[in-house]
Amino acid sequence: MRIFHLLTARHGATLLKATLLWLFCFSSAWAATTASVDRNPVAIDETFLLTISSDEAGFFDSSPDFSALNHQFNILSTSQQTSSVNGDTTRSWSLTLSPKTQGKVSIPAIEVADQKTQPIVMNILSVKQAPRGGSSNSNNQLYVEASADQNTVYKGAEFIYTVRVYASIQLARGSELNQPDFADATVKELDNNQFQKRINGVAYTILERRYAVFPQSTGELEIAPAVLKARVPYGRSSVFGQSQVRTVTRRSEMTTVNVIDPPESFQGANWLPASQLTLQQQWSKDPKQLMVGDSITRTIQQQASGLIAIQLAPIQEPKIDGLKFYADKPKLEDSATATGSVATRSDSYAIIATRAGSFTLPAIDISWWNTSSNRLEHATLPATTVVVAANPDQAITTIAPTAPNNNLQAPAPTSIRGDTPPPAQQTGTTLWQISTGLFALLWLATLAYCFKLRRPPSSMATTPPSNKADANEKDAYAELKSACDNNDARQAESTLLSWGKTFYPGASISSVSDILLASQSEPLKHAWQQLQNNIYRDDSTTWQGDSLLSAIDNCRNATSKNEEELASLYPR
Repeated sequence: MRIFHLLTARHGATLLKATLLWLFCFSSAWAATTASVDRNPVAIDETFLLTISSDEAGFFDSSPDFSALNHQFNILSTSQQTSSVNGDTTRSWSLTLSPKTQGKVSIPAIEVADQKTQPIVMNILSVKQAPRGGSSNSNNQLYVEASADQNTVYKGAEFIYTVRVYASIQLARGSELNQPDFADATVKELDNNQFQKRINGVAYTILERRYAVFPQSTGELEIAPAVLKARVPYGRSSVFGQSQVRTVTRRSEMTTVNVIDPPESFQGANWLPASQLTLQQQWSKDPKQLMVGDSITRTIQQQASGLIAIQLAPIQEPKIDGLKFYADKPKLEDSATATGSVATRSDSYAIIATRAGSFTLPAIDISWWNTSSNRLEHATLPATTVVVAANPDQAITTIAPTAPNNNLQAPAPTSIRGDTPPPAQQTGTTLWQISTGLFALLWLATLAYCFKLRRPPSSMATTPPSNKADANEKDAYAELKSACDNNDARQAESTLLSWGKTFYPGASISSVSDILLASQSEPLKHAWQQLQNNIYRDDSTTWQGDSLLSAIDNCRNATSKNEEELASLYPR
């Protein structure tokens, strides 16, 4: 019996130890904390999913510290999930990461409560090392390419930068392609295209975005990689037909373009590197069939391929005695074609002939550099002759009575009865009296007609101007005066046309040139040219509105004085 108790005690102790060891091992296995990635290796322009799971969810509340990952990776998103099966709770975290460097990169151990995950060594490939097209690897299903159509360009010349996104999978809503950073360059987005293409037997949807780039400084122009943040489906669809979506990042390689100075052989006033430049002109009517007082509009259009409109210089109007020039607002337009940007600039000015004669407008020559043939070229317009004839409607003809001709002899009438004809002196006197009376009647008729022309119609003499029209003019003048007082050039430009339409209601005012024609005011013309120079010719000085306002006031005062004089001449 004693031996039995001894054996029982010995075996009981052994059994207890075995039971405790089994419970410890089971507990260790049950409380496992793990880290895993969805794929390895990955490319530098890709993202991958890191999942950390722990069965210790019931023993802690706070989330793990993931800050150690920031040394080698970008944390793009983090999500958390908790599940419970038969009373066993599991907590997991999913992190979308993108690598910062290439080569062998380690994901450090992450501490969860009192346990740590095992480190994971990631193999990060370069963009060139990563395979492209025709395989099931997700890196081939979605990638980005960027390129420039030229390796070396002149400063200010155009090159085309193209970004393409290749996708053999469906992208979810919310995917974004960043705007490239071109540093010191002017950029115009040309177009966005989408088309299909098969690569190694795999169908791809290609999203293409093109930019016209005009570098503004010489040296190496480095264009940062294009970055796509795409939302792509993964895993199985839910019972509602919706797939899980994750964010992935794709990058192109950096693009470098060498920018050089203009060639020394170019001696033009304005550096214009273009693949084509043309110069054309249009006239509102035949410039060789004008009369004094006529107005004609000349429009000169520059069009250049491979430039933007702000690079085209204005065409200066000439100064010619006998012709007055009134410049209108230039029109600038940029358009996109399959080959790049096309710039158009139109300069228009009205010409008023002030005297008769033949006038020669000088030839126009624009030097530009042909980037296709790499040589200097010229766009020209030949000299143009403007012929102005006297205006008969403006000539003042005075009809004066003609002195009598005492020597005027009338043929002697044939006497039927053989009477002696009257003396010659008596016949001349009779004709003189008839001529004098006739000319006197004509002179009186002329005076009466001129008096009728000078006298305004009764409606003009008796009907005062419309109160509504007068109020509109005052409102327009107040806006114009405010713009001039504030030295606001842009506002003055727009309000001047509004004022002119109300101040000259009888004239057809559609542009400032029409206002200048109606006013015939040299101060107003000079003030308008100063305003245009400040706005459109890169005048860095602050525009002063006092000269324009003074010219407007002179026009208003002159009109008021004329109305008072008419009122005194033709009282009601």
